[in-house]
Amino acid sequence: MTEILVAEARLGVRKALERLIEGLGMRPRSVSSAAQLRRELLRQRPDVVILGLGLPDEDGAALCRELQPEQLNVLLLGQIDEGAARVAGAAGVLQLPLEPLELAAQLHHLLGTAPPELGDTQLLQQLMERPGVLAITTYDAAGTLKRSAGDELPMGLGQRARTYLDASRWLGGAGEGLPALRGAGLATRELCVIQVEYGERCLLLFEEPGGITACLLRDSASASLMKYWLRSSRHSEGQLQP
Repeated sequence: MTEILVAEARLGVRKALERLIEGLGMRPRSVSSAAQLRRELLRQRPDVVILGLGLPDEDGAALCRELQPEQLNVLLLGQIDEGAARVAGAAGVLQLPLEPLELAAQLHHLLGTAPPELGDTQLLQQLMERPGVLAITTYDAAGTLKRSAGDELPMGLGQRARTYLDASRWLGGAGEGLPALRGAGLATRELCVIQVEYGERCLLLFEEPGGITACLLRDSASASLMKYWLRSSRHSEGQLQP
């Protein structure tokens, strides 16, 4: 499994990164100092290092320069200019506060990987295995139940989803004379996504030709990652835009 080593002094930031990395199907390891990072690098080489600038025992950018001969994939974490990061030998920069979509995009770019494609017969099970996904239910284009995994979603949700998605497409610009809307619901010719939040949990409803999927997620960060997978599975004209 792909391993991401996080070196960051702040516990809260480390934990947030660990959760997001797990949500991408990768294995996180984390340390809080430059000394610990060096020991971990000797123990096992990671696929990517996320290196905080404010380590207690060494400046992150200076440490990145020191690691250049190791030819590691390093993402600097914090407020630093892209040009300065490149000079230090970093492959990129992650700004704070953390943006799940940006983290996912940069990791997939460095690793040369991509999210699972929609339409894969194993997609439902693959997504259920990821942290943050509580339930997935699929319906046909009319909203009739096809299959489900995880927590049980309400009866009749498929028909309601059909109505909501139709309304979202209309409000998103298909209705005559209406401006396109921007927000949690994203709609294109190929893919429509609605996000509903209740407390910390999020419900995503999305449609592709031939079917509707409802996905219940633990929190908004998990929902952001799911929307990244959806967006990344699209191509050219049908691709969702940020």
